[in-house]
Amino acid sequence: MVTTDSVDISIGVDAALASALRADTVHAAMPDRRSARRVLDEAEGETVTLAVPAMLKRVGMEMRHLVESPRDREARKPDRSLLRLLARADRFRDLILRGDGRSIAELAEENGVTRPYFSRIVRLGFLAPDIATAILEGRQPIDLSAKRMSVTADLAKDWSVQRRELGFG
Repeated sequence: MVTTDSVDISIGVDAALASALRADTVHAAMPDRRSARRVLDEAEGETVTLAVPAMLKRVGMEMRHLVESPRDREARKPDRSLLRLLARADRFRDLILRGDGRSIAELAEENGVTRPYFSRIVRLGFLAPDIATAILEGRQPIDLSAKRMSVTADLAKDWSVQRRELGFG
């Protein structure tokens, strides 16, 4: 069964497999909060239901079910769009901090972007260091995209709030 917050797979099992599952061998393989949880349904005989947390997200014009295991996050490569966005944010931040008297409007024009875009992106140059590191290593939440970050006009200054708002915990 597929719901908005999980994907549940029910499997009929023989007695030997059911016994192994009761010994908690499946649960030990994936220990974090996104791990598969197992449920034995005694009412209908030996049935195992594996429920994996998922999230329903709009991606462009479509709705997609995003499922991520701990191994996916470790194996994921850094998102090039996010890397480019962070590089641009650092460049914009450095231009501001240089303090040579140019206005944001002038800096934006020199960089071929609008003033509102420049202002939004320069804020990303002040991300919590652990968020930037996670993005550089490809460990960001599965639903964090360059588009989502580039339209975040009100990025919090408090790093703990940034972590929460961007899905880092």
